[in-house]
Amino acid sequence: MLRRALVVLLMSASSLPLAAQVAGVSPLAEIRNESAKEKINAEEAPTSVFPDSRLSAGVGAIFLPTDKISPGFLLSAMYSRSLLPGLEVEAAVQHHSGVSTTRFVSSVSPRFVLAADEFNNFYSWNCTSVDMAMLFSPAPVGFRFGIGATVQVREQTSATDILNFTQGSRPQFYHYQNVSLGGNIKVDYLLPLSPILDAGLRAQWHVLFASGIGYEPPRIVPDMQGSALAFLSVRF
Repeated sequence: MLRRALVVLLMSASSLPLAAQVAGVSPLAEIRNESAKEKINAEEAPTSVFPDSRLSAGVGAIFLPTDKISPGFLLSAMYSRSLLPGLEVEAAVQHHSGVSTTRFVSSVSPRFVLAADEFNNFYSWNCTSVDMAMLFSPAPVGFRFGIGATVQVREQTSATDILNFTQGSRPQFYHYQNVSLGGNIKVDYLLPLSPILDAGLRAQWHVLFASGIGYEPPRIVPDMQGSALAFLSVRF
């Protein structure tokens, strides 16, 4: 009985390597394959979760804090490149335009209404700005903060129709261009929509000084412009 049990045990042990060879896989080979797969996966894994490049486009409104200019429509296109985790450089092109009209009557007293002047003012502008900014990102998505420089070319048309009740209408027209130089501050909030697509909101502030190129002479007091826009970003 004991002899028969030993014979069965020896036959079972000798059949294990044969079964492994028939299956074409050995335990040692399986361990080596798993190690190789883990090494390949580790090499293919991205070294950083920050995107290398980002292309964005958006629309919004711009607010110019002067009496004669109303809010205008804003179009913006941006391209950014990651330099380091949490640091990007961005180039942006923006265009905005608007129209403003005012009408008022000036007179000393109702008794002198015949000598009153009626003013009809029309003002329109088209601006194209080129921005460069450094963007700081604490996380791949969420808030970003930026600071940079701006060059703006502005084309303006102004028309004033002065109606004097004793002398008639005297319309005046002006058209001019000027170039301004300055800086910008930007704050973004990014919301991921897919592995490569983000939606964002941006608030930005531009401080611009007349360069003396064009109609306006150089000035110390800057022209300030605030704007807000919504945009979509594609990461690649």
